[in-house]
Amino acid sequence: MYIELLNQLSAETKLAKVMAKVLDDERDALANSNSAQIDQTNQQKRASLADLEAHARKRLQLVTDMGYRKGIGTVRLFLSQKDPSQALLQSWDSLHRQLQLCSDKNQINGRIINLSQRKTEMALNVLRGQLPQSNSAYNRLGKMTHHQYSTAVGSA
Repeated sequence: MYIELLNQLSAETKLAKVMAKVLDDERDALANSNSAQIDQTNQQKRASLADLEAHARKRLQLVTDMGYRKGIGTVRLFLSQKDPSQALLQSWDSLHRQLQLCSDKNQINGRIINLSQRKTEMALNVLRGQLPQSNSAYNRLGKMTHHQYSTAVGSA
């Protein structure tokens, strides 16, 4: 079972590296506003996520079969006690580093998406004539003035 878990951790780490690459591709597609590539990476991301989830379930089953129970501490501590060579622990740590990297990359991509959505919303509001309340400017005397526009820039 030890070798099976070691192989499982290795396979899962490889999948996490694939996911990291997909997230990099997604970031590039978002930066270039390439909708076809965004769709493609979205499909790849979903497939990679499904693979990672399936492997995580299998990993949990293997660790449980080895005797791990929630009440005895962390899986990391359990593995360090089960394996004097620390190979399982090293594989476990490698997987978690790779998964954390994926999480960080996904958060960055989420921020890019949110920023893009805000820019699009602001552009649409300008076209509708709905400028933000904080639209301030200085007049010729150096005093701050607030402008509110109520007419749309264009009409359909």
